[in-house]
Amino acid sequence: MILAALAGYALAFDAIHRAIGPAVGAFSFIPILVAGALSGSAAGALAGIILIPVNAVLFRATGSVLGSWSAHIVSGLAGVFAGAIAGRLRDLRVALEEALRQKTEAARALEDREAQFSLAQEASHAGNWVLEIGTGSIYWSAEIYRILGIDPRTTPTRELFLEHVHPEDRAAVDDSVQRSIQERSALAVEHRIVRADGQIRFVHASGQILADESGRPSKMVGTTQDISERKEHAAALRAANAELAAAHTAAMRSRDNFRKILETIPDVVVMTRMDGSIAFVNGSGQSMFGIEPGSPIKTNSVLERVLPEDRPVLMRRRELAAAGRDPGEATVRVLTTRGVRECEINGLRVDFDGEPAIVTMVRDVSERREMGRKLALAERMASLGTLAGGVAHEINNPLSYVLGNLRFISAELAGMKVQGPPDRLTEVRLVAGEALEGAERVRRIVQDLHAFSRPSETLGPVDVHRVLDLAINMAWSQIRYRARLVKDYADIPPVQGDESRLNQLTLNLLVNAAQAIQEGQPAENEIRVVTRMMGADRVVIEIQDTGCGIPPEIRSRMFEPFFTTKPVGAGTGLGLSICHGIVGSLGGEITVESEVGKGSAFRVMLPAAPQVGVPAPLLHEPRASLGSGRQESLCPANQIAQFPHRSAAAR
Repeated sequence: MILAALAGYALAFDAIHRAIGPAVGAFSFIPILVAGALSGSAAGALAGIILIPVNAVLFRATGSVLGSWSAHIVSGLAGVFAGAIAGRLRDLRVALEEALRQKTEAARALEDREAQFSLAQEASHAGNWVLEIGTGSIYWSAEIYRILGIDPRTTPTRELFLEHVHPEDRAAVDDSVQRSIQERSALAVEHRIVRADGQIRFVHASGQILADESGRPSKMVGTTQDISERKEHAAALRAANAELAAAHTAAMRSRDNFRKILETIPDVVVMTRMDGSIAFVNGSGQSMFGIEPGSPIKTNSVLERVLPEDRPVLMRRRELAAAGRDPGEATVRVLTTRGVRECEINGLRVDFDGEPAIVTMVRDVSERREMGRKLALAERMASLGTLAGGVAHEINNPLSYVLGNLRFISAELAGMKVQGPPDRLTEVRLVAGEALEGAERVRRIVQDLHAFSRPSETLGPVDVHRVLDLAINMAWSQIRYRARLVKDYADIPPVQGDESRLNQLTLNLLVNAAQAIQEGQPAENEIRVVTRMMGADRVVIEIQDTGCGIPPEIRSRMFEPFFTTKPVGAGTGLGLSICHGIVGSLGGEITVESEVGKGSAFRVMLPAAPQVGVPAPLLHEPRASLGSGRQESLCPANQIAQFPHRSAAAR
């Protein structure tokens, strides 16, 4: 503004000088200075100085004519001009001070922004740079020094930067820059650098091309960011993802293998979620419970298979397993496709498919328990056999004396002539006969005990059908008034055994079958004798009746010696125990199925005799009364024999 005022002043002065000429002198120089001085300001003095040429012009124009009068006029005018200029200069000073203040604040703000920008670059590990394309000179920010690890006082050059680029990446980086300049395209390159301390870091450089007024590329401006941590994080993430994928694959493989194992084990495995729904049942469980593979499984479908009285046991063990406690084993009865079975259960809390679950192991122990019962029975039978052998031996010696003496007495009484009433002799003879009959009964018991305790030493092929026919003939007196007898014989080979013992076995079973049926209605009841093969080397003898049946609580003891449900004097309780011993000694097995009110079926399974060197047709002769694979019914009308019956004498 001052320069503009001075320029205007110079132009005005030049015009006055041309118009008036140099006649007007500088006589007013001193008054003007005085007027300026009187104004009390630098502006007044400056105005006085500025008006010096004006005075000179005036003096040149008027000469001495004007005299002192003109001096006074000029002095007055100078004061007026000096005041105006002083006010203008004050305004200029205020404007200059304000401009200076704003410039200072702008500089301070710029410094703050540069500091913040530097901090931002340091925090983001990104520095900026400017490359002069024509000269090759380069400028970069402080963060570039930190990235390269060099002294900030080092002069930045393009060659210095390339020296810190990894040797294997240097050519690619230089090619990327040159291609970006030639194509005027954006720069984006990722490479490695080698810091001054030898550390290798990863950076990402990006830039843009700036053109000059003629449109030619003049500069490339860009940023370089240290991405080493991001690379490390990415590598760690990839490694973690790889480990996770491997773990997931292993878990899936492990789960698949686990499922395959569960599918192949014979025990039932049931996975139950904490809400009670069923997550998994293996193949054994599907077979046991009749579940179609792939079909949905109801929540309580397995629990409902447990008999109601045993369900609290199962529920209690589930609760213990859910609480993380060992529930231990328990036995429950389960309704399966094979009927009611005894099953052991155990539970454990596990993680299944990423969620907590209760795994319940179910094992069918019916056969094992049955075998245990049979083993216990066999042990009892062995102990009782030893005891029976000892008892028989102890009884046999004195019994022989008793029998001998009774026979002698009976013989003597038969030939004696006693004086006195004849009835008396008859009574004595009757008493002696009863004593002899009782002793004979004891002898038979002793023989049975011997048979129970001592197996036969001679075994050979035995014709089962001939033994059965003989036993039927002997038991006919017990059968004829109770039931019709049906023989259902198949073509079977001989069995390996002892004929007399097999006869004793079948006779006992036939008599028991007959005694299970009340007399008087033979046409309405039946005793069926069946033979058949089981496999290639087992012969089955089955004696069925339609009698009263055997209660379940008695079945477990029916083969024990001396156990009987018959009235006193009607049986010794050795019949079935002897049968059990005979079958066991021959390597066979005896079982019974019975239902109260419907009858029983005793099944004897014996090994077939070896057929080495023996033609099959000669093993047993065919009977005219019964062909192979046919049935024959024997009723009282076509009885084949009578078993001699002797009633006990009574007084």
